[in-house]
Amino acid sequence: MRLRRSLDFLLAIIAVVSVAMVFLSHEDPFVRIAVCTYIGPCPTVAHAKAWYKVFYDLGIGALVSLAFYLLVVRPPDYQRRQRLKRSLSAHYKAFRKGCARRCPRQD
Repeated sequence: MRLRRSLDFLLAIIAVVSVAMVFLSHEDPFVRIAVCTYIGPCPTVAHAKAWYKVFYDLGIGALVSLAFYLLVVRPPDYQRRQRLKRSLSAHYKAFRKGCARRCPRQD
C-alpha cells in the first residue's frame, strides 16, 4: 500500500511538471512572458525555439502516457483487488458458518 501511495505521488508530480512544461514551452509565449514579468528577467538561450519544441513534445508525451496509464492499468487493477476482497470475504463467511455449526457455544 505504501508503494502505491508513492507511485501516486510520483505520478502527480510528473503530471504537474508535464503541464508546466507544456505551458512554458508553448509556441505562443503567453505563459513564459507572464512568468518572466513576475520573477524578473529570464535568461535567453541560443536556438531556444528548438528546445521549446522538445520540451513541449516531452510534456505532451508524458501527459498522454499518464492518461493511458489511468485508462488501461488502473481500472483492471482496481477490479482485481475488489474481486479478491469479495472472494476473501465470502471464504471468511463460509468459515464462520462452518465453525458455528461444528463448534457449539459452551455457556
